[in-house]
Amino acid sequence: MATDFDPDTSPELDVRVPPQLGGIVKWGLAVLGLILLFVFLSFLRSVYTDWLWFGNLGYRGVFAKILTTRVVLFFSAAAIFGALLSASVYVADRVSRGPETVALPQDALELLRRLVFWGTIAVIVLVSAIFGAVAAGKWELFLKILNSVPFGITDPVYDKDLSFYVFTLPLWSFIQGWLLGAAIVILLATLGRHFMNLSLRGQRFALTPGLSIHVSVIAAVLMFIIGFGHWLDRWELLLSGQGAVFGAAYTDIHARKPALMVLTIIAGGSGVLMLVNAYLGQIRLLVGAGVLWIVMAVILGAAWPGLMQRFSVTPNEFVKEAPYIERNMEFTRRGFALGDDRVEEVFFPVEATLTADVVVANAQTINNIRLWDHGPLSSVYRQIQLIRTYYDFMDADVDRYIVDGEYRQVLLAAREVAPEKLEPESQTSGSP
Repeated sequence: MATDFDPDTSPELDVRVPPQLGGIVKWGLAVLGLILLFVFLSFLRSVYTDWLWFGNLGYRGVFAKILTTRVVLFFSAAAIFGALLSASVYVADRVSRGPETVALPQDALELLRRLVFWGTIAVIVLVSAIFGAVAAGKWELFLKILNSVPFGITDPVYDKDLSFYVFTLPLWSFIQGWLLGAAIVILLATLGRHFMNLSLRGQRFALTPGLSIHVSVIAAVLMFIIGFGHWLDRWELLLSGQGAVFGAAYTDIHARKPALMVLTIIAGGSGVLMLVNAYLGQIRLLVGAGVLWIVMAVILGAAWPGLMQRFSVTPNEFVKEAPYIERNMEFTRRGFALGDDRVEEVFFPVEATLTADVVVANAQTINNIRLWDHGPLSSVYRQIQLIRTYYDFMDADVDRYIVDGEYRQVLLAAREVAPEKLEPESQTSGSP
């Protein structure tokens, strides 16, 4: 039941709203608007400069395509995230309302409500802009998928066209990461809105039935997104660098691949349990589903592959990894267009005798054989300059110059002043 507060009958608490606070808020909003206007004009200036530069090179159409894609992605992603966050905050505000027991004047409470409302709006707009900017920064992924073509070559693990790993998979991975970040932010914002409303009512933060249902639904969506990430990680194994060679190796295929499949099922099942918890309204099922996924992620995602690598692969690595090394070599040759029809093996006979004619015919090569080593050369230079203790040579570098009309190798070492080798009385800030 709400408590009527009368400041005249409670002299021990004197909370008044300063009359000038409204003016301060208006000036603050005006300054914020000027800052946003300055940022927007700076952005337009950058865009206009690039527009002129690309136009001068004859590629204005390319820049227009990129700019249009970034603008569409920014507003689309910002609108999607803003709608989801606004809906969650609205539900949180509705389920956390109730009688007020806080001992504050009505005008002070009204001021606090307005500050919370406009602060929430500002946070939603700001965070939506951030998520929109993140999506706009990945414009290249979207243009790649729109202009992708099949390669006509399939991988040996999933039998998918290689274009899937170049164009489609990176986009899906980004979308999954974007959704995961959005779900986490929405969950935190929901809890924050519940906390603020309960504080304004003078109540302690507690897991109310409404909050339990709300959090369970968001947590279930979060688990579904994590499960989708595990499903994508199965394909990412073909880009793994944890084996003997780049690509899917023995442990990736025989441990990580089935583990990710099981984790996908567990994450989906945990999400279903969390939705059931939204109906039952109990905290134990929510926590249990989350703990189940965490424990299985540690066992299947880290322990199992580590043990297989340590006790099965490492003792007999050459035999275990041989098929995957062959795959790596095969697709490396394909990637560099080094097929069997493009490479010809030629045996070069090595002659043990060296004649004067061979030396004359290869005079330029012989004259450029480096006889000096940069390591000993630096030591020799230090010894030559030993009389001047304040000089030092850090190292010697190999370069090439035209010397007497010939292109020759030259070793260069810069003589530098070492202030720490000067006499103590000379080690001042004015020393060279």
